[in-house]
Amino acid sequence: MNYYRHFAAQTLAEGVRSPFIYLVSFLFSLVGVLLLRNLDGASLEPKMMEFISMALVFNGLAFLGYASIFLYAQRVFFQEKKARTLTMTLCSPASLGEVFWGKVAGLVTGAFIVPTLVMLAAAAVFAPRALLELASWKMAAALGIVLAAQIIYAAVSGMFMLSTRDERSVSVVLYCFGGAQVFLTALTKTAAGQTMFRGIVFQYAVITAVLGLLTAAAYYLYFSKMRVLESA
Repeated sequence: MNYYRHFAAQTLAEGVRSPFIYLVSFLFSLVGVLLLRNLDGASLEPKMMEFISMALVFNGLAFLGYASIFLYAQRVFFQEKKARTLTMTLCSPASLGEVFWGKVAGLVTGAFIVPTLVMLAAAAVFAPRALLELASWKMAAALGIVLAAQIIYAAVSGMFMLSTRDERSVSVVLYCFGGAQVFLTALTKTAAGQTMFRGIVFQYAVITAVLGLLTAAAYYLYFSKMRVLESA
């Protein structure tokens, strides 16, 4: 049995049965359409359009994703651990890695990927010209980097929630990622219009890769089934 797929589907199904995904998708769509409608017919220069597209993805969409995952993660990880159902799950044939990464996949899909796809679909309907003007390979790369950042954030939040007794302390993770994002917004200004290896996409990709390595180190060196069971 593919336990990764099972726990991913289970986590996503729980979100679909609640109003959370629908509310977040509506919020993403509302913000995206309103912003793009303001750009529709603005006739901005290509460099300015590139700057705006990077700002919308790196500084706007990333923040929305962090907030959405933060809210959804408490239901996925902490509440299940508090109800003791996670302890029974970890006693099943599924390993901690299969349970954890399956839940992370379902969490990111429900809290970020689905709302983002709904937002893009709404923008294609209500602001197609602005969306077409912003579309580029850099914007596609930026979306990929932000998706990777959301996966990292979901994994860090999950490890933190499963290893602590106080769910309120996970706000520290959101604060750290949000603070880092505020700091990184300066890159959108300083790197705008520069070449590939000095531009926004490259700099964000390097920073995200470093965060990924740190997260992998925390997962392999700190996170364990024993820590999860002891914190239950």
